[in-house]
Amino acid sequence: MRGRHAGISIAFGALLIAAPVTAQERGLNERHPVRLADAFPVGRGDVALLTAGMAIMPRDGPTRATFPLDVQYGVLSDVQLSLSTQSATTAIGDPASGDLTLAGRAGFSTESTLLPFFSIQLGATAPSGDGSRATDLELKGYASREVRVGNLQLFLHLNASVDVRATHLGGDERRLVYHLATGPSFTVPQHATTTLVADVFVDQARKRGDSETIGVELGLRQRLTSWLGFDAGVGTKRWDPATVPPSSRRSASV
Repeated sequence: MRGRHAGISIAFGALLIAAPVTAQERGLNERHPVRLADAFPVGRGDVALLTAGMAIMPRDGPTRATFPLDVQYGVLSDVQLSLSTQSATTAIGDPASGDLTLAGRAGFSTESTLLPFFSIQLGATAPSGDGSRATDLELKGYASREVRVGNLQLFLHLNASVDVRATHLGGDERRLVYHLATGPSFTVPQHATTTLVADVFVDQARKRGDSETIGVELGLRQRLTSWLGFDAGVGTKRWDPATVPPSSRRSASV
């Protein structure tokens, strides 16, 4: 069995949201501040702009930085479109620097006694980036369930996705890889603009024989105004040292 290494990540972020503040903050987005997202698309006519910056500092090798950008728009009730990309200071893997991802998400239910609110997203990543060679498709499901613990209102979330390498599959690559994340979020009592979130995640490696990446994250989202938010997070993960060098990671967004 291969050995594993542990890493710690620290993240900071900011986002612009043209949407009202609610008693229970919704609109939990992947990478803002953790990879867990809720099942609620942005509202019809609403726009969200999410920017970030991440620095990865391996023990061996140069520091690299990535700068993802996401734009979301509510085209219909419970239907959103998003366009995302990222730039990087050095060569990175999937997605590559400059790749464009177009995705559509639709909500299919309202929460009931038996069922959570859930939505499905289909995305396509075009190989427009530096050194990119493959077109990838992603099918992702989101589920969110409201529960109450005394006077505390919680949301429990589950994200599950499958990435499909549609073109230019490498000889040592899997056609399908999965990603899982689950955890709670809640608004701090008496502070309707402050949300805490935590998750546990598992990412399957693209290359055959490589081990999954497993980690835990904790984050905070703070609404500064009705259209501006700030987030921060910290996490740890374990990975196969054959695929990722030991590193600490810090990120910030403006």
